[in-house]
Amino acid sequence: MFATLKGWRVEWAVYPLARKLGVLVVQLALACACFAQEQSTPPDSAGITVFPASFFADGEPVSAQDIVNRTPGFAFDRGNNRMRGLESAAGNVLIDGRWPTVKANSIAEVLTSIPFAVIDRVELIRAEAANFDMMGRQVVLNIVRKVGGAATVVTEAALRKYSDNDRDPGGSVRVEYTRSSGRLNLDAGLVYKTEQFMYGAGEGPYTRTAADSESSRSGWFDRDDWQESVQATANGSYTWGRFDIGLNLTAKNTELVLDQIGDYETSAGESHDEVVDIVRQSDVFEIGSDMSFILAPNRRLNAKLLHRIESQGGDASLQVRDLQTTADDEFDWSETAARATFHWDLATPLSLELGVEAAFNQLDSFVELSVGGARLGLPNDNIRVEENRYQGFAKAIARVRSNLSFEAGVEFEKSTLKQSGDANLTKEFDYAKPRLTATWAVDDVTDVRLRFEKVVGQLDFNSFAASPSLESGIFSAGNAGLEPEESQEFELQLERRFWSEGSAIVTYTHGRLKNALDYVPVGSGFDALGNAGKATRDKWVLDLNLPLDRLGWAGATLRGRVVHFDSEIADPFTGTTRVRTGRDSLLGFVGFTWELPEWNSVLGFDAFLGFKERAYRISEERREREFPLPLNVWWDRTFRNDLTLRVAIENLISARRTRIRDIYAAGRSEGEISAIEIRKTEQAPHLMLRVRKSF
Repeated sequence: MFATLKGWRVEWAVYPLARKLGVLVVQLALACACFAQEQSTPPDSAGITVFPASFFADGEPVSAQDIVNRTPGFAFDRGNNRMRGLESAAGNVLIDGRWPTVKANSIAEVLTSIPFAVIDRVELIRAEAANFDMMGRQVVLNIVRKVGGAATVVTEAALRKYSDNDRDPGGSVRVEYTRSSGRLNLDAGLVYKTEQFMYGAGEGPYTRTAADSESSRSGWFDRDDWQESVQATANGSYTWGRFDIGLNLTAKNTELVLDQIGDYETSAGESHDEVVDIVRQSDVFEIGSDMSFILAPNRRLNAKLLHRIESQGGDASLQVRDLQTTADDEFDWSETAARATFHWDLATPLSLELGVEAAFNQLDSFVELSVGGARLGLPNDNIRVEENRYQGFAKAIARVRSNLSFEAGVEFEKSTLKQSGDANLTKEFDYAKPRLTATWAVDDVTDVRLRFEKVVGQLDFNSFAASPSLESGIFSAGNAGLEPEESQEFELQLERRFWSEGSAIVTYTHGRLKNALDYVPVGSGFDALGNAGKATRDKWVLDLNLPLDRLGWAGATLRGRVVHFDSEIADPFTGTTRVRTGRDSLLGFVGFTWELPEWNSVLGFDAFLGFKERAYRISEERREREFPLPLNVWWDRTFRNDLTLRVAIENLISARRTRIRDIYAAGRSEGEISAIEIRKTEQAPHLMLRVRKSF
């Protein structure tokens, strides 16, 4: 019965081998080609490379984010704002030597709000040269703004016109204020956005082939995701002699509207429509501060504090013929985190760092699910989760030679996790997490970095609570028995700088996991994220910055990042070996810019590599693949140095997603497929026009 679908299964089986070989060949070829070159401009000093603002000027940048994207030898990490605490959530960019103490906004949004006109330089800092808390990173970028000068006001308006006739236009309005008087720096911003999710919406064909012909159906699928948000930020810092303090305030309101329509017909010719309507509201308020004290020329004390509250609620409805399913949920989060570090340069070859971090978190969740008017209870659909986590750490950095340094450290973590409501449970966890890194500057243009570390993951509070997803047709239970995932990680990184502005970074990370997270059965026919035993995880990353001047294309630069994941775990339902739930293949992006300073213009494109994602649930295997590459083409033009115009065609090569579900009526452990569902969606291109004016 499923013979017509065998092609899909063969493709998904053969594709990984070809993909892995392709990744290896491309990485080796690019790395070897780049390593063969010579660097004409060495770093400014051991461990620190300085790029003045003029270095980026021909590229017509408008914000700090543009600079971060174009800095040679740097791979931007935006961090993860959903992680609790400060170190775990941090990215790898500082502003004026200070880590942004924000979570309500992404670091990318913070960088976008800093106008290029106020930037003096950027510093690429490697761990062996740092005299501050690196938050566990080996390379960071410091955005240094100009001191003094008049206030700067930036206004920006953007309009998006979607080519789908039934989609409303979107856009954004942004107002930013920046002032620096030397000791006192002030920033404020107000941003309004209304836009369609770039890769969440789309339409296309749908088929379901079932062993029971009455359950087979086909037709057309259409999904529209829309988000509207308003956010206000205010930041300030003050320097007084050896003391400086920074303060960040953020308030944000977001509304998400999802409409999903399935216009289907059964194999018997009967109508089988499915309609999903979801509205979600989110409110966030956050205050963060950062303080530094220079106790002596070789001793520094730093303290950070963050408090965040977030409230989220949603109403969802799924109508299938005459049967209606509704879901209402409320989630309230709060987090208070503090961190203090003491850095001491004992002598030229040795530095010590001591610190503590504490985080206090709470989640209250309530979920109500009804099917046909009758309530359906999910495990842990009314629960409170509280976590108190303390961490102390110490590390030493030894520069045994001018080009060779080692970092050795250990962290001790203690946490208490308490659950009440549907589950009443208290757990305590204690971990020792050693870390060892080595950095070898082979020459002025080549660095080799090694890292060995024990990593203890954080539990996603949402995994403790039930979460019905009507748009995907999955009801996930909460799992009160979750424990953190532990991993022994080994990492090798090779960096080569070439052609003055070029760089290539190859990173390989191998992890051996204990208590690995994946979907596990939790009783009554439900599953949830849980601890599935041992697993392995491998990750290859290539970051490339390739100027094309030497190849005869003046002003052109090719940039890209390619990431390949691989993993292995024993399936909790069947016992067979498979990859872990999640993305397990190739993803990344390729970007191109062509600077035309005589026209005050820059042309470019951004192409995003597709991905493949798998989920192994109690009664289904789901595979989702995006291909071909979504492509954005854009043109920037600057007028009078204070007016910038961007014209872009986004999603020029339409993003296409294919979702395949193998459904097992009696569960995957029985091995009998009862239906196969295939859904393809494609999002149409759209035009974006953005005007940015400085005063």
